[in-house]
Amino acid sequence: MSARLTVVLDDEDLYRRLKVKAALDGVPMKELIERGLRLVVDTGAAPAAEAKSFDWDEYEAMLKRLEDQDEALGLDSAALPEDLSDIKRYLYGVPEAGRLWPKRAAEEPAEYDAP
Repeated sequence: MSARLTVVLDDEDLYRRLKVKAALDGVPMKELIERGLRLVVDTGAAPAAEAKSFDWDEYEAMLKRLEDQDEALGLDSAALPEDLSDIKRYLYGVPEAGRLWPKRAAEEPAEYDAP
């Protein structure tokens, strides 16, 4: 028995890749779609993993541990910037420091001996 099914692919890139794959394999697109359906139906699709809920208490406890560690090391949180979005500039002074660093090549200079 043969059954008909119309498949509408909203993803044009997926359609193009399907068409190219079928052409490269030398098979009709129908055969690739059937193979894919068999994989899902025969092996069963893996159930979606449940999203882990965020534990705010654990987060707050982690922040407290970090503050305690900073305090034990003698770090003053007031000396740290509030906004660390430009962390490279804060840590390394980039790009200002980058301009001062000497530029080094990966290899020693050598004569070019091509004909």
